[in-house]
Amino acid sequence: MVRSKPDVIVLGWDNQLIFQIAKETSPIPIVAMLPSLAAGHVRNIARPEGNITGVALDAGIEMQGKHLDILRQAVPTASRVAYLSPRDDSEGPWGRAVVEAGRQSGISIIGIPLKHSAKKPEYREAFETMSQQSADALMFNGLGPNIT
Repeated sequence: MVRSKPDVIVLGWDNQLIFQIAKETSPIPIVAMLPSLAAGHVRNIARPEGNITGVALDAGIEMQGKHLDILRQAVPTASRVAYLSPRDDSEGPWGRAVVEAGRQSGISIIGIPLKHSAKKPEYREAFETMSQQSADALMFNGLGPNIT
């Protein structure tokens, strides 16, 4: 791709590919769907350094609280919210941020972690768990496997 010397390179949100292409070229502009600012491609999305620019799909961990606020506005009576996410997100900083945002706003968060390879049976089980635990609403982090 770089050897063909295009005017611009447009990439999806594959961290490894973005880093690899950026390593191969500095003069060719790279426009990418950046998975997050935390991925380290740029330090400031408003003024990206180097040849990488794009759109950040994730504006930072504080967005978890904002997403919960928006959900609360849409469903003001929600007091138990299921959080559907890949296990590593659910049990990591992102999941903890949702739980903390819920605690601050008086909402109980029901963690529903899935494997990245989750298929229809795992989703059925997840929705049964949400029903059994009387979830009022569902929040998902929008990262695979939940986007398909």
